[in-house]
Amino acid sequence: MSTAWDPTFRLPTPPIDAVANTTVDFWATLIYSSLSLIALVYGLYYWRRRGSPVIVLMLIGGALCSAVEPFVNIVGAVWHPVVNQVAAFEIMGRPMPWFLVTGYIFYFGALGTLSYVAFAKGVSTRQFWLWATVPMGVDILMEELMLYWDLYYYYGEQPLILISKLPLWWVPCNSLGALLSVCLLVKAAPVLRGWRQLLIPLLIPVCDAVAYAAISLPAWIVVNTEVPWWLNQLGGVATCLLALLVLYALSLVIPNDSPLARALGTRNAARTA
Repeated sequence: MSTAWDPTFRLPTPPIDAVANTTVDFWATLIYSSLSLIALVYGLYYWRRRGSPVIVLMLIGGALCSAVEPFVNIVGAVWHPVVNQVAAFEIMGRPMPWFLVTGYIFYFGALGTLSYVAFAKGVSTRQFWLWATVPMGVDILMEELMLYWDLYYYYGEQPLILISKLPLWWVPCNSLGALLSVCLLVKAAPVLRGWRQLLIPLLIPVCDAVAYAAISLPAWIVVNTEVPWWLNQLGGVATCLLALLVLYALSLVIPNDSPLARALGTRNAARTA
């Protein structure tokens, strides 16, 4: 899709005449809802067995994450067709379709559940990096399929379109928010008791927004600016490198064999000696 530029603000113009694919929209909503329902059933089972509603609350948090989407869509140049669309909500003039809401519930809630259960049991550094690739792989699969069916569009000067239609700099942005929320929930579990558990649905969209704020700026700049091809691609690469840096920082504190865990273990051993 060639870029059309607004003559006043010199920003890329979204494809406002695009028509929503209502049939695929319906099936995407149904599939994401079904997968999330499975996670909800497991979450209720987990609640009964473990006495913790964390998985149910993560699903609610995933739904709240959809409120972040309009903001990143504006700066990241994403357009959900308005024509023929049945919107779930609208923020800043950007109507958001129902499949997006259910997709967020699946990605941050249902998929996040798998990571949470694994991290709660404890992971090694190697396992941490393996789990970090799970939301990335799922994101690529989900988005390439949805983009193939024109459920939404990336416009502007998007870097790193290397497979089909998905600008790959979005992958670490999306997946880092999901992983960061899981890490925070696992570490905060001892203090998130009683009424404090109601903070869990709020923590997830906050982590999503923090992840974007931490790494997306280079890509956001080049997406919305007419720059040479090599500089455009460099902006996408810079965002990916920032994501790698944040993941490396998390790997130093989250795994059971991380430097932080070893230091705390040594300190505790010294206290009991």
